[in-house]
Amino acid sequence: MGAGFLVPIESDRPAIIEPVNLGRDGITYLHSLLLEQQKPLSSSVAKLWNSGGISFAPLEKGKPVKEAKQFSVGTSRPTIAIQKWLSAYIDSQWGNKNYQLIFEDPWAKPSDSEKRAPKTNYFFCDDGVYYVPDNADAYTTIEIAKHQSNFLFFGFVVSPVVPLPPSGKNVDQDYIVLLACNITAVFAIAYDFEGYVVWQR
Repeated sequence: MGAGFLVPIESDRPAIIEPVNLGRDGITYLHSLLLEQQKPLSSSVAKLWNSGGISFAPLEKGKPVKEAKQFSVGTSRPTIAIQKWLSAYIDSQWGNKNYQLIFEDPWAKPSDSEKRAPKTNYFFCDDGVYYVPDNADAYTTIEIAKHQSNFLFFGFVVSPVVPLPPSGKNVDQDYIVLLACNITAVFAIAYDFEGYVVWQR
């Protein structure tokens, strides 16, 4: 964890959550984040997806589209309710373990072994670090990834699943491209750590 990094306080305020269609603005925003990251998997996904697909943000009911498109602005959103909605959406869309969640850490390097929880599966490619928590539901998996990567990450929904390398293995670019071809959705932290933007094929 970097010096001076503040962990956001999560709001457990109950709320009705619904997806807000972000259209081209959401696609452009998330596509630019993936390119900016310059890590193997995010770069491969950005190249493959180009500018197609749909984008949305799960937000509190009644939020206007104009506010939803202010991706870096926080307004004390009900973060836990939003994460529960996103997790339920993932489980319903790609349920019955027909998917896997892989998380790309924007800060970690392969040499940062002290950062990794001993029970979290991970692999490397070049300077990219990827976490694959082995859990039964999306909510728990996202929770583990958030704490492993200081709340900042890209989450990739891989479906159909791709056989995972042994934990700690350094994979080649061919494996990364195989993963990218099977990714059906990407989500990233947004709204000053209070929510997510989702990009789906």
